[in-house]
Amino acid sequence: MRLRIVNSLNVLAGTLAIGAAALLPLVDRNLSIEAARAELEAAVGQIAKAEADTFPKFERFVYFTNQPQDTAKAFQSLGIKAPSTNFVFEAFADAENALVIRAFTAPAALQQGSLPPMLYRYRVRAAGTEGAGEWTVLSGRSPGLQQLPGTLAALLK
Repeated sequence: MRLRIVNSLNVLAGTLAIGAAALLPLVDRNLSIEAARAELEAAVGQIAKAEADTFPKFERFVYFTNQPQDTAKAFQSLGIKAPSTNFVFEAFADAENALVIRAFTAPAALQQGSLPPMLYRYRVRAAGTEGAGEWTVLSGRSPGLQQLPGTLAALLK
């Protein structure tokens, strides 16, 4: 009798361990992506606030490219600390906006596999107005297994 109970408990523990091993990487990945998105939005918000604060002094925005030396010089003139190294930032003007701050995943973070490709844009139409940020979809495909045979794909949905 005791052997049957111990055996059942071992099977239950093994099943739970396999389930946890399969699900924990997915949960951890989703939580880390959400944390990275929040970090990125906060960093862009900080840059946008610094741009808005310095505009009245110089009567222009501080534009910069995604090159590290250019970005460092721009952050110094804006009076802010450089945000996380997991992302690359740039600021420019386009035909519709006075200021566009674009941030995307750094190549080093992509190569390490720590973050997926992400792109966030913050646009300010005119000086003195409030801007709006948006996430840009980089692919029309849904994540997961692609191009499986019909019956197998239906089972996994």
